Amino acid sequence: MAHLRITADDISRWGRRGDGARTELPRLIRKLVQASCQRLSRCDFPAGTLGETPGPDGIVEGADGNAWMPNGDSWWELSTRRDVSRKASEDWEKAPRQAKARGVELKSATFVFATTTIWTGTGQNDKTHWAEQASAPDGDCWANVRAYDASDLEQWIEECPAVAHWLAEQIGKAIPGVLSLDEAWRQWAAASTPPLGREFYDPVIERNETRLEGVNLSAWLKDPQKRSLTVSGESRGDAVAFLACAAHRMETEATNPLANALVVRDTAGAARLSSQGHTSTIMIVDRDEMEEPIAALPSPHRWIIAQGPTRGGRKADIVIGGLRPQDFTRAVEKSLTEQRETGGAPPEDEPEETGTAARLRGRKAGWSRTVYRRRYAKVRVSREWTSDGDTLRTLARLALVGAWKKVDQEAAAASAYLLGIEQPRDQEIVEALT
Repeated sequence: MAHLRITADDISRWGRRGDGARTELPRLIRKLVQASCQRLSRCDFPAGTLGETPGPDGIVEGADGNAWMPNGDSWWELSTRRDVSRKASEDWEKAPRQAKARGVELKSATFVFATTTIWTGTGQNDKTHWAEQASAPDGDCWANVRAYDASDLEQWIEECPAVAHWLAEQIGKAIPGVLSLDEAWRQWAAASTPPLGREFYDPVIERNETRLEGVNLSAWLKDPQKRSLTVSGESRGDAVAFLACAAHRMETEATNPLANALVVRDTAGAARLSSQGHTSTIMIVDRDEMEEPIAALPSPHRWIIAQGPTRGGRKADIVIGGLRPQDFTRAVEKSLTEQRETGGAPPEDEPEETGTAARLRGRKAGWSRTVYRRRYAKVRVSREWTSDGDTLRTLARLALVGAWKKVDQEAAAASAYLLGIEQPRDQEIVEALT
């Protein structure tokens, strides 16, 4: 079975794409740091639009050192520029002044320069020579200096399969049957118009964080001895979306095991992940047929079962529940406001005022995230059976099972008329359906 492999050439090409890679490179390094370290007191790599703020590209504190991570504190500068030697020197020269202004003790911290470029210089422009020269003692001396290029990142990523899959999605190299939580959220949210916002899940995440009984997601994540967890939502996809939003909320935390979780939907993907890399991976399954193979995975891998409403006597560790109408309305209103601010016009059958439209949508969806997503889907899927008259009549009869009371003569008569029988008895309906 072939492993997913991200090569130095892949990383270099990604880095040349422009602003997208430049603003996402801090996220890649953050994921690698979090996947590689068991102990961290701080891991700060602002990404996206936040990555444009002045200061270092990353700060790590209290790390347990390993082959890739300096022990203790480190100051990171990242780049996608091709003039790698010049950029490294520029960042190295300005870093001591910035670090001192932030109270960093240089003699107990490591300076790390990481680039998506393949560093191919010779002599003074050689990567190893540059790091040695930058480490030479002077008045502003770091404890150590490291330089990582695309080749080094390839080797680091190879040890962190969940990070490899995240980057594979960025560069169009993803494999079937495996999704990062970022991609799972993107697909789930984008299915409706306008796309779902994380506000649909923030209240239930906060509710779980403050619960006094049952399983707390954050506590489970911090205990590697607990290998399995079952999360129940309005649907399987709803449960996965809850986990994706929880991971997003934890982005600013030093340790975030969910940041490198993967949704695994086939046995080949699970086997590939279990045999690749050395870091613990949290695998999320939302298919019945995947539960047994996942449970057989060796330590240190962990798994989360995402399921719909609990049935068949199986108890969920976390039941995320629904939103209060006022929270649901706020979430809808925010998404509608963002849509209209970007030029989207309201449907003809909806009020122009977003608050009124949000309440109307919420009532029509029964305050259910899953129903809302289906009702306002970008593409309305029509099943073949919905145009089959016989099937619909059968379902109408089935819906009436247990829907009357013997003492209610009018309800019994109406049910008998609709069913075409003299007395509405459940057994007669069952016989009609079999």
